[in-house]
Amino acid sequence: MRRLGLMLALLGPLVAPLPAAAQAPDALCRGMRQVVEAAAESFDSLMPQAHFLPGSLEERRGVARDPGEPPRAVLYALMLRAPAAQRPSPAEARWRALHGEIGRCFPDATFSGDMAGQEGARAVWTLPRALIRLRRDDGMGGLSTAEVEIAILSRW
Repeated sequence: MRRLGLMLALLGPLVAPLPAAAQAPDALCRGMRQVVEAAAESFDSLMPQAHFLPGSLEERRGVARDPGEPPRAVLYALMLRAPAAQRPSPAEARWRALHGEIGRCFPDATFSGDMAGQEGARAVWTLPRALIRLRRDDGMGGLSTAEVEIAILSRW
């Protein structure tokens, strides 16, 4: 009996449920994978008016019209909105956290690198059927708010 108690004490950390902080990124990955899969059909398989990315403040669908490229279906998810003047900026921390999560969720994606400027930052991951764009707007271009947004676009 004593051995069983010792064994349970040693194995306890291995079989204990994950803390809430570890479960949240997994939910984000599941939601992002669902949206990426739906991108191939222009998001037609997704239920209207539903939130797919945990932690998003709002989600909307639209059409992205990039110069020189055909229009693409896109799902935008606003992940943070905060006062632009707040220091330290919560937008920077949220952007870094989402950047790491996207890389972890899609390790086989082609990462195009970060593009940072005075007004924010952008990063792009390319998947076989979708693009993921992470955008941070620091509010320096006249906005009173800083925002972090994930956009998932169809590839064709």
